[in-house]
Amino acid sequence: MTTPYRCGCDKRGMFIWTDSQLDEMVARYHAAGLQLAIHAIGDAAIGQAIAAIGKAARAGSTIGRRHRIEHCGFATEAQPAALRSL
Repeated sequence: MTTPYRCGCDKRGMFIWTDSQLDEMVARYHAAGLQLAIHAIGDAAIGQAIAAIGKAARAGSTIGRRHRIEHCGFATEAQPAALRSL
């Protein structure tokens, strides 16, 4: 999450991959013609996934592929539209 949980602590969840790691994986599998399903919960993780998908889409064709984000919970109001545009 981009803001801490409501527990009164500074916990925001965790990323499994850095931005550059996710970008590289998404680019590689996108270029191979695969349709991706990325698990992301929380606006920060969803933003990371949207950015990686966007970079891959700008680099190569998206014809026949509909990448998706599994769960996609706690998105910002703008994120669903950003994902649809890709």
